[in-house]
Amino acid sequence: MKNIPRLLLIGIIILLTSCSGNKLPGIQRQFLDVKVSTNNNHLLVENSKIRRIWKLSEWGLVTESITNLTSGKSWENSESMQHCDWAYTGLVDEKTAGELVRLTAKRNNDEGFTSEHIEVIAEFYYPATESFIQYKIWVYPDAPGIRTQAFIKSEAASSLSKEKKGHTEQPWIELRTGKNVNPYSAYEFTDLWFASASVHHKAVELRAFNLNPAKKYKIGLSWWDWKNGGGKQQVRITSVDGEADRIVVPATRIPDFQGKKENAEILTAEVPDGINVDGTVQIYVDNVEGVDATVSEVWLMEENGKSNLALMMGEEARLNEIAKNVDEGYALVAYFDCGTQVNLDAFVTSGYTDFVPIRPDNLTRRYMGYYNDTQHRNKWNTPIYREATFLGQDKENINWANILSVEKGDEGLMLVKESHKCVNQYGVDTGEFLWTKNGVLNTGTSLLPQEITVDEYKWLWGSWTLVFDGGGDRRELALKQFDRCRFPINLDRDMYTVMCTWGHSKNQRDGRNYATEPEILKEMDYVAETGIDMLLIDDGWQSSLENKSAMPDGDIGWKPHPSTYPYGWQNVIDKSKKLDLKLGLWGIAQQMPAKDMIWNWEEIRMNQLKLDFANFGTHDKLNSMMDTVRRFMLHTNHQCKISWDLTENAARYGYYWAREYGNLHFMNRKPFLPMNVLYVPSLALRDFWLLAKYNNLNKYQLVIQNPEVVDHASDAFLHSPEYCVALALMGVPEFMAVTRFYSPEARADIRELLEMYKKHRKDIFTGYVFPVGNEPTNASWTGFQSYHPEKDFGYLTLFRELNNGENEKTIRLRFLQNQKVRITNLQTGIQKIIQTGNNGELKFKIEQAASYRFLRYDIL
Repeated sequence: MKNIPRLLLIGIIILLTSCSGNKLPGIQRQFLDVKVSTNNNHLLVENSKIRRIWKLSEWGLVTESITNLTSGKSWENSESMQHCDWAYTGLVDEKTAGELVRLTAKRNNDEGFTSEHIEVIAEFYYPATESFIQYKIWVYPDAPGIRTQAFIKSEAASSLSKEKKGHTEQPWIELRTGKNVNPYSAYEFTDLWFASASVHHKAVELRAFNLNPAKKYKIGLSWWDWKNGGGKQQVRITSVDGEADRIVVPATRIPDFQGKKENAEILTAEVPDGINVDGTVQIYVDNVEGVDATVSEVWLMEENGKSNLALMMGEEARLNEIAKNVDEGYALVAYFDCGTQVNLDAFVTSGYTDFVPIRPDNLTRRYMGYYNDTQHRNKWNTPIYREATFLGQDKENINWANILSVEKGDEGLMLVKESHKCVNQYGVDTGEFLWTKNGVLNTGTSLLPQEITVDEYKWLWGSWTLVFDGGGDRRELALKQFDRCRFPINLDRDMYTVMCTWGHSKNQRDGRNYATEPEILKEMDYVAETGIDMLLIDDGWQSSLENKSAMPDGDIGWKPHPSTYPYGWQNVIDKSKKLDLKLGLWGIAQQMPAKDMIWNWEEIRMNQLKLDFANFGTHDKLNSMMDTVRRFMLHTNHQCKISWDLTENAARYGYYWAREYGNLHFMNRKPFLPMNVLYVPSLALRDFWLLAKYNNLNKYQLVIQNPEVVDHASDAFLHSPEYCVALALMGVPEFMAVTRFYSPEARADIRELLEMYKKHRKDIFTGYVFPVGNEPTNASWTGFQSYHPEKDFGYLTLFRELNNGENEKTIRLRFLQNQKVRITNLQTGIQKIIQTGNNGELKFKIEQAASYRFLRYDIL
């Protein structure tokens, strides 16, 4: 027996007592309206809104149907031949049969990190590959969805190699060698796609896949020399084996940057005959003379091709611009942004984690996703939200979206990737939504084969399946309701206003100076005077004045530096108690160990720990960070939460992952140039408005800046300080405006607004916030509605933007069709009773542009 692999031996022992072949063990569990039961080879999980039925197969569990119990609509495919809801290529797939080891159901709340639910665990063993799958189903009371997640361990994983095959029929491009660069200062003068680039001292190498050898292709490239180094470079295209090699752009000088985006050079060249022999070509941008080869974008044009921009990663504005200007007879078929996309095989996934048995025929398919890198997305042509809609018979596969909504009339079913995927950041094997003849797969596992171990279950990305009926408003509500179950709020801990000391920094040293003890003690008075609940001590508390790094110096670890805090935290603690101020603290995500987090919490009992500068390039890095913060938060008994920083393009947290630990610091906006961080009220409002479509705003810190001191390159100075505060009241208001720089009159006005806001904050915070009016353009009537399905009242913040000429506007409100309502102006106390229209329309009046209304509505 000693020569039998250990996991196989365990499997043999388990199988001797495992469940019988084609029948599930009997289970009956109930919690409130949640029911879990088995019937022969079927597993049924439901609450009052949704039912999902799985069938036990030779390979695992496979979904047979998902039913909206409110409307009666069932989503199923009677012709489906799907084997299982999960797969890991080479270990657990259609080639490997499994045996059910155990099936259990119990109440759970994940150590307090999610709402109470019933957790079903099914465990399977796959003898042929000595692998185990643990499959978890979470069903919450009264929720419109069900969450699933698979875990894997295996003896054989180390012998696997990741097979490179794409799921798409479209050509696609990946970066092979080159470093992404994203100079902030370039962004001030040009568009994001030109400012960012890939560089390499020898050659930037890219590879294009899925080219049709029978067709002709051209490549397009853009580049410029941000450093004005005067370099030269050439372009070569080779066959994949390198034997056929052609210079298609001879050595040419890279155009110098002179503060104009027009200086970016755009070149096109034919892919020579004889190069594309197997559907793959290599593209080299060779450094001929100078420091680095550099390239901003690469795209492919196909003769007589068909362009589908919605399938491509990249900025929509730029994709449309290129598509309109391709050579006659050609179509844009692939695009690669060299400054943001990295050498990940975006169309290569290790497996799938969820399956729904539906066909795309005669259904609307709506894909939604959000961009990260808000540090750069501060122009009108860089919105944070992307949506694409498809009709007809095609089976498109989309790798940039987190949400898929499948709709027929007012009925719909949604799949949500619980992952850190963003539109512009693929992350760690976050996969795509893949249509097959059987249905739609939610692909991507987060795990490379070498990360799978024999002793420990490793998690794969989770998946949400939601149902709704009643059209778009109900679609948004269903996602927000389930999101609230998955990522609940703690009012005592999560509901606050906060001021961040980094918000007035002109450079890193300047920013760190605001976090020294004398500055913090001074700022506390202004924060309390303004009526803000919390002071966040950002970067600078952990280092000396001479330190040029964000890492602690002097071998003291993450503790207040004795040169700037000679008495440790004591003076800060004493003053915070005197002023009744909460405290927050800043740290570096993958550098601050749990023991130092705990040490600081024991000292100052901070309410929030903001973690910055994360970059999770592997599953192990993702898992290590979550283990660290979980250990920390359990030590604090959930009294301190994490605030994740979303501002860069690195693989960080995304929008639908890790929020059980806290909220997201959404953006940096300051009073100073460069433009990429300059506060522009209308652009900030547009980001908040788009964010509110498919996110709960009370999980996001929405930035406020002081228009009195903002550079006049922004029109912020034409807005009042209260207007800028009101923009953020439907989320977690975060003052990056350092309060000492407000005028005394502004601080008094803000305090008055915040005092009134706090009287209603709990009701706003526990509701669901929706965007209303038109998308902000700096000339719109726009705003937010806080709605709660179980209450007969709600709240509105409405904005007449700076360049809008209408003092009256009819706005459609959500869920208020044909209702008599009382509207109360919370600033003046004036009330008005009015009847809404057939679609919830109401007319509002704001006399002056760049003004707002804060209103409550009561249904009579």
